[in-house]
Amino acid sequence: MTQEGITILSHKPLRRARIVFAGLGMKVYYQGAKRGRSETTGAGKYVLGGERMKHELKTWPEYYRATIGRKKLFEIRKNDREYKTGDILLLKEYNPETKKYTGRHTTVKVIYMLDKQPFVPPGYVCMSIKSIYD
Repeated sequence: MTQEGITILSHKPLRRARIVFAGLGMKVYYQGAKRGRSETTGAGKYVLGGERMKHELKTWPEYYRATIGRKKLFEIRKNDREYKTGDILLLKEYNPETKKYTGRHTTVKVIYMLDKQPFVPPGYVCMSIKSIYD
């Protein structure tokens, strides 16, 4: 039950991930969590368990096609979400002309990160990605 950003969890053990939206953020209850334990995050990302995070990201059509065609095996992003190796990225195709999502998406895992200068500009990260469904 959610009321004004407060989430109440029953005392029954959880079997699957459950997301409860509360205001602008959300609370996530994940498999293996202790009773009543949750992780609160900002919009667009949620905890999978441990330190791994799942991030929902917009991807323009040309880059989305290259990613699903396995020609583009990296993501360069502003590091405003504290990306880490092992994170999951949900890449959602977004058309900048219509300013709408197309409904297509793919899920990838970050397998390597490069955020050191002079290779990557300050505040940005280059992530090597691999499809989860290989």
